[in-house]
Amino acid sequence: MSERFEGTLSRGEMDVILERRRHESEGITPASDDDLRNMELAYAAGCYVAPVWKSDADMNAGEPPIGWPGHRDDWKPKDYRRNLIRGASLIFAEIDRFDRLADREAGS
Repeated sequence: MSERFEGTLSRGEMDVILERRRHESEGITPASDDDLRNMELAYAAGCYVAPVWKSDADMNAGEPPIGWPGHRDDWKPKDYRRNLIRGASLIFAEIDRFDRLADREAGS
């Protein structure tokens, strides 16, 4: 699905796009995303957006949640809104990874 968009992005949409760009500035590339074959990006997104903590302080103080696919040191939660942005950004990354894989398999 590739429709042309005309209009203004919301603050949330822009923040998710900026988060994706921040990942790129840290060396997280489409190629490195493509190395993740077991839905790690989707699982990581779920960990950031699942409201299972009592408070931001509890979330920031603890271990990564069950299902966190990365190394413990990669778990870096922030406040609720920031975590939603991170989760959405990771979902975008997983969608892009899935689309690249489908394109390769289709020979495009």
